Amino acid sequence: MTRWVKPSVLAALLLAVALSGCTSDDTGSDEDDDPSEDPLDPLDQWNAYLADRAAGGSMLVPRIHDAGIEGERVVVAVIDSGVHAHHERFARPETFAPGTLDVAATDSATGLPPLYVPLPLLPGDDPDIVPEIVQPKTLYRFAGTNLLYYSVLDEVTALDPDGHGTATAGVVAENAPDATIVLVQTDTGFLEPAIEWAVAQPWIDIISVSWGCQANCAWYAPLAKSADPLDVEREIKATRAAWATGKLIVFSAGNDPTPHVTDYHDGPPWVVSVGGADPYRKGEAWMASKAPDVLANYTAIAPRSGTDDGYVAVPGTSFSAPVVAGALADAVLRLRSGTGHIGGIQDGALVAAGETTWRNSDVRDALNRTARYWTTTDHDPTADHPAQAPEDPLFALDAGVPINPAAPWLQMGWGYIDGTTGRAMAEGLMGGTLPDKPAEAHTYRDQVQSARETLWS
Repeated sequence: MTRWVKPSVLAALLLAVALSGCTSDDTGSDEDDDPSEDPLDPLDQWNAYLADRAAGGSMLVPRIHDAGIEGERVVVAVIDSGVHAHHERFARPETFAPGTLDVAATDSATGLPPLYVPLPLLPGDDPDIVPEIVQPKTLYRFAGTNLLYYSVLDEVTALDPDGHGTATAGVVAENAPDATIVLVQTDTGFLEPAIEWAVAQPWIDIISVSWGCQANCAWYAPLAKSADPLDVEREIKATRAAWATGKLIVFSAGNDPTPHVTDYHDGPPWVVSVGGADPYRKGEAWMASKAPDVLANYTAIAPRSGTDDGYVAVPGTSFSAPVVAGALADAVLRLRSGTGHIGGIQDGALVAAGETTWRNSDVRDALNRTARYWTTTDHDPTADHPAQAPEDPLFALDAGVPINPAAPWLQMGWGYIDGTTGRAMAEGLMGGTLPDKPAEAHTYRDQVQSARETLWS
């Protein structure tokens, strides 16, 4: 069931909302933005525009800059193909009115808040209206959702022409329902400008990347193996900067059963690399890249792009990585709420309240410590799986690979992550007690990390 509020109710809500924090510019130019009052409230402006458009008129798209409010929040940037923002997974009716999003986001290049777009009034991925409303290199807020949107492409023809981004963003929202997500739209093999943009936004806390051919995809060999050295250097510089500014950056480890450490996307030591697991049968996903930091569910039941409430089984580490990004976001938000931290990263710390400070290294250590190991006795090849026949035959499911009980870290890295991990991380950090792994696990992971540092630092 969708959670959208009826437009009549939304209109009543908006009539009670003053335009403080919102400015309107009907010239279509950011350079000419004028904070003078508009006689129409935001919803009336959009209704007038859509009615005029339907009648064949030439009214310009409303340009209403919506300054958010800074509260206890966390923001995840999902770098991917786009997002079908109408899906119920992203619906947050309480954020429909201007000034209700608890993130004071501005585009660092322009200093402007996002443009307000009331999603219940905007048709879905209508190829005629989307390019008219959503322009490249402009920050948007889809009101009534937990979504912000920015495209680094030269042209926006659809909110999500591929469907991949809708699925990955949906997995983040499932595991961190109170997080704000900014979907940074890009294209396959064009990650560098998207990562750079996300790094430059101080209000973004976590970056999750699954788009493109990440880490040793043999069937995309020309893209994975023949990257331009300048692009490699540019991306490594960007991901290193993300870590240096206090952010966490998560990458899918790829769907080729070889070690991920030599790949420039998720090989660098400052990146959290995520492999795949079958949590239903308690086994390792045989197709997933090896020696990652952690594992997460390899097969998501994710929002289907182009539908308001449809879901689809999608396999691959593309959908493991946003599970981990969601767990990290959930943990950070719990830590901020528990300490009274307002806003985003402060002086390089994800959480800074009074004498309490936790940096990205602290949160990453908590992730490693709270990840869980399975053993052979946990493995059940007969267990039901909710996606027995995923649509993509390339990722045909099997019963998963049993975990070696003597050394689970060889297959699972630091262990398995799911929707419960964020709470465990926050409780462990706030309580001062986190679980630990065997000494052999630390030795092995130190060796992997040392190899990554040698290759990429």
